[in-house]
Amino acid sequence: MDIDMAIRVDAPAALTEAITYEQRQSYEKWEKANKMDLMIIKKPIFESLVRVAPELDNAKIVFACIGESYMTSGLVTLIALLLIVSL
Repeated sequence: MDIDMAIRVDAPAALTEAITYEQRQSYEKWEKANKMDLMIIKKPIFESLVRVAPELDNAKIVFACIGESYMTSGLVTLIALLLIVSL
């Protein structure tokens, strides 16, 4: 199963009446992977991180928001450590 498909591949275009069978299959496969990714990402995360991206429905965007949050908190920690060392 391509569980990381929703993170690696951008969301396909929305379904319309004029799509092919392969396009429908691709969309359904991506949608299933996206839902599973969201469950996996949000389940073990602390509530403070879920607040960063509470209602987003795209795993790739949620993953990016969480990564950005970690980068910001890591920078704050680094600055604090540098201030302590310089004292």
